[in-house]
Amino acid sequence: MNEARLKAVKEKFAAGCTLIDGYIADTAGLRAEKAPPKLFESMEYSLRAGGKRLRPILCLAAAERCGVAAENALPMALGIEMLHTATLIHDDLPCMDDDDMRRGKPSNHALFGETLAVLAGDALLAQSLEFPMAQLKNIPAQNVLRAMRIFAGAIGPAGVCGGQVLDMFAEGTEGDPHYVRRVAALKTGALIEAAVLTGASLGCADEAVLERYGDYARHLGSAFQIVDDILDVTSTAEELGKTPGKDEEQGKLTHVTVYGVKAGAWLGFVFGVVVTIAVVTGADAGGYIMFSARPVMTVIVCLLKGTAAGYVAGLVYRAISKKNALAGVIVAAAAAPVVNTGLFVLAMLLFYQPQLQAWAGDTAVATYIVTGLVGVNFLLELGVNLVLSPTITRLIAAGKKGPVD
Repeated sequence: MNEARLKAVKEKFAAGCTLIDGYIADTAGLRAEKAPPKLFESMEYSLRAGGKRLRPILCLAAAERCGVAAENALPMALGIEMLHTATLIHDDLPCMDDDDMRRGKPSNHALFGETLAVLAGDALLAQSLEFPMAQLKNIPAQNVLRAMRIFAGAIGPAGVCGGQVLDMFAEGTEGDPHYVRRVAALKTGALIEAAVLTGASLGCADEAVLERYGDYARHLGSAFQIVDDILDVTSTAEELGKTPGKDEEQGKLTHVTVYGVKAGAWLGFVFGVVVTIAVVTGADAGGYIMFSARPVMTVIVCLLKGTAAGYVAGLVYRAISKKNALAGVIVAAAAAPVVNTGLFVLAMLLFYQPQLQAWAGDTAVATYIVTGLVGVNFLLELGVNLVLSPTITRLIAAGKKGPVD
């Protein structure tokens, strides 16, 4: 995305946030009617805690694309944001994610107590349905009905509630990429999809068109959750607005835990392929000695040690980067050649020493050759990895654009 377009998107979001925040303030009196003051205070605390207002902005944008003025779609957008806020309150509860921070402030239960937080979430959920149905004006009744049906579906067992259950009870699904995508589709994607589809439904009755809006929203929801999972392990509490590393701490399946270490292993495997090519062609002189002695074993060793080194580097980075991204990259960069070199030494001792002794004619010479190969191998890998570390860290930092909620 070029700078001009990015600037336009940011300006659109800023204007959307201002519009939503203003509408929340303007309707406070209406929404507070008959509510106990303490309950409404708890509800409003979380609703006004900030955030990007992504979902209501998507709702308004879809409505406008389908011919509905923003002011007419605001009740629906606010309903979306009330439901989202309710899910955040419940998500932070001790029985769920047990997080005392949300959007850079104390979580609802940390400030008002667990009992009132549960009730505030319940009340926001109920009001998220009631408010749009009562306040949507100048829109055909059948369109309102369709939008509310989509919205209600996003709340229940096939939406955010179902997604939360899958997120909390994932035993026996470790490493299953389909499972983590299903969790994301329900827990995060369902509400983003509802935001887009409810807005579009207010002005459009064409099922084929709505299906295209749904496709867009599903992909957006998936991308959003992937970014959220990455930020959970690479951001500080100040950057994220909530406690980082909670997913890892609770052993949850995320895109990072499922794909992150696998990616490290695949990168290591690719590195092993490159090393194998260098060895076979003679570009790696030391490796060519090994290949000349035992060609099949050498190819296997190169591939296995590269894959193992990448896998371990992924584990190390995941464990350390939640506290410090640069430290995570540097330690992982050092861990990879340590593992690689360790396996190299083991392979030499198990499979190649007799050949080296025969080739060198002397045990001491063979030992010097092994030591030299090991030293050069380790220093080259470590040097390359450490040189790349700051660049990798800058790329990670460049992806941090603020809290995701």
